[in-house]
Amino acid sequence: MRFGWGIELGLLCASIAVAPLAFAEGASPTHDGPFGIYMGEPISALGPVQPDGAGTYDVLKPARPNVSFPRVAVEAYPTIGVCTILAWRSITDDPAGAKVLRATDDLGQALKAKYGDFEKIDECDVADEACSSAWATEAVQGAARYGYKWEFARPHQDGTRMIVLAAGAIDAATTKVMIGYYSSDEERCEAAKKAALAGGL
Repeated sequence: MRFGWGIELGLLCASIAVAPLAFAEGASPTHDGPFGIYMGEPISALGPVQPDGAGTYDVLKPARPNVSFPRVAVEAYPTIGVCTILAWRSITDDPAGAKVLRATDDLGQALKAKYGDFEKIDECDVADEACSSAWATEAVQGAARYGYKWEFARPHQDGTRMIVLAAGAIDAATTKVMIGYYSSDEERCEAAKKAALAGGL
């Protein structure tokens, strides 16, 4: 079953004074969020960052680094702070996708312990043989999709409304594991994004 992968995976693959968000009851903005980042955190509080397109910044020294994800980025805007947290790592010598699929499954189970049940996707638009022997090639071409998704009826305590964990590919032999955390303040984040794009930021 497909569940809105166009927007979420598009953000994951591409990246590669702030008004407070409505956090879940009893929660407060702390560095206990993913990679030590919380939704709504001001850009100035992220430490050293490198701009990478309109509203996107590589976070060079996350407050809580994770060896599984050497690259961390955020989508953030001056008026609202962090809206999306993105992270990924590449895996070499993986044309069949066995390594990336196993890594994605392991992370999915680890996240289940914290965030609960998920939706899973495992799709390939071509013959099974092609997907089993050349998964990376099919993923680059958009024919293979694999990952997990969490959506919350109420925002998680770190201000997250949705998490997408996905396997992807860079080329025919190099794959990547990607994860994105999305803010519960969706409307204001979209408005800030549109304003940034219109302003050429």
